Amino acid sequence: MLVSRRTILFVYENNAEDITVQSGRAHSILTQLRARANVIDLSPLDQRMLRLFEPVERLFAAFGRVYHADREWLYLRWLARQVERTAAAQPCDVVFSPGSLAVSLLRSNAPVVFCADAPFGAMVDFYQDQYFSNASPLYRKRGFQQEAAVHARCAAAIYPSRWAADTAINLHGAAPERTHVIPFGANVDAPPTEAIDHILDARCSTPLHVLFIGRDWARKGGALAVEACRLARKAGREVILHVVGVGAEVVPGDPFIVTHGLLDKRQDAHLTRLQNLLSTCHVFFTPSRAEAYGMSFCEASAWAMPSLTTAVGGIPTIIEDGVTGWTLAPEADAAAYAQKLLQMTADPERYRAMAWRSRRDYEARLNWSVFSDRLWRILEKVWA
Repeated sequence: MLVSRRTILFVYENNAEDITVQSGRAHSILTQLRARANVIDLSPLDQRMLRLFEPVERLFAAFGRVYHADREWLYLRWLARQVERTAAAQPCDVVFSPGSLAVSLLRSNAPVVFCADAPFGAMVDFYQDQYFSNASPLYRKRGFQQEAAVHARCAAAIYPSRWAADTAINLHGAAPERTHVIPFGANVDAPPTEAIDHILDARCSTPLHVLFIGRDWARKGGALAVEACRLARKAGREVILHVVGVGAEVVPGDPFIVTHGLLDKRQDAHLTRLQNLLSTCHVFFTPSRAEAYGMSFCEASAWAMPSLTTAVGGIPTIIEDGVTGWTLAPEADAAAYAQKLLQMTADPERYRAMAWRSRRDYEARLNWSVFSDRLWRILEKVWA
């Protein structure tokens, strides 16, 4: 007997087709769902109502506080009404969003499932940036109200890390039985398994090539990475640090640093350069000060590259310390990272084993096919 394909209403305030949005997460999930179901893509939603709150944002900014209107009730209802109109005209089996905002106040006969990298309470004051740092009391209040609302409504909430899921449960009242952890995948094409040994053979040559990726130089620990590489060089190891994501004006002018700028995966030349770096570099070294997840660590694993990083936020869900890389304590200094750089690559056989474990972890957990399989099992229970 033929079973009709399920219908999923996919809703998101941003353009899910744009692979540069949220590091390509929404695009990858949408692609996976389209392979399994009839998907009605309702993205991007109209966000013009945010303009009404711009004077409020400027007022708080004048006093040195951060406020954003994306968690205001009026705006959330504006998003929800757009979804409700489509849902009324086109019945679906489930409403799915790769974020929590669009479904926070949604009134729907179909079950609601959302996926986010981290809840509000995990991010506020964790990311020292213009969006979450120094949040005004009003923004904090609205953020916690929004999180409580979406967790009260949803049939399932999905996060990529244990850290994010536990924060949602402990701070926002998320029901443990409806809160799931599924790691996100890599947003680059991975080489075939049979090519990995050839890639690792090519890395045996010196010098040690180290890869740093991050648009936010400070939050990603750029200065710490540079100093650790300097110390490794002083210890006698020839090191070349490749920096992706920022311009040369941000990076120190040391001769051992090669700056590649921002590489746009939508451009063939940029994508080829990124894949070449993933293939030839020995270690992915981004010692983030704060990280909700970190898709680049998955991409390093896809290319059998061990990671050297920090045990913060969602990173420990991706990198198993001492197995697929090293995760140091947030207070670790440049000398500690330099020591690990030297240790990771001192023994070629040990390095090769760690590189293979990293690749196997990508195959077992850190790819979108596995994410899709696990998500689909949750959806089947939701609409059963």
